[in-house]
Amino acid sequence: MLSLTTISMRYGARILFENVNCSFLAGRRYAITGPNGAGTSTLMKIMTGEIDPTQGEVSRPKKIGVLRQDQFAFDEFRAIDTVIMGNAPLWEALVERDALYSKPHEELTDADGMRLGELEGIVGEEGGYTAEADAGRLLDGLDVPEELHER
Repeated sequence: MLSLTTISMRYGARILFENVNCSFLAGRRYAITGPNGAGTSTLMKIMTGEIDPTQGEVSRPKKIGVLRQDQFAFDEFRAIDTVIMGNAPLWEALVERDALYSKPHEELTDADGMRLGELEGIVGEEGGYTAEADAGRLLDGLDVPEELHER
């Protein structure tokens, strides 16, 4: 569960929001809406830990996935990969691991082998061996047809 306790955010004399309290339960869908300048993006940045509130506390789950609002940032990636990117440590480990595995066998060094072991540990800890299936379930839950998962 993600919860906000007496969150306030100010920029100088301007108050974006004050004493916000709410909880977001797992498995539910939420929308945060408001006019431009109302603080919705700022609230999202506080919830993800990108910025700190002026006042209050945020309690986050151990793992949280975040995808940015830039609608064109992921055009070159499959939809399923875009979901996996929400777990930055996992995605970074997968990219680095794939780059090492793509090296010709005779060019792999002992250091590469050690790094591959570390990366496999990260992939395992971050749920990387079920990441595509998990991402597929998430996309299904968002009513994204399965034929679009690979696009």
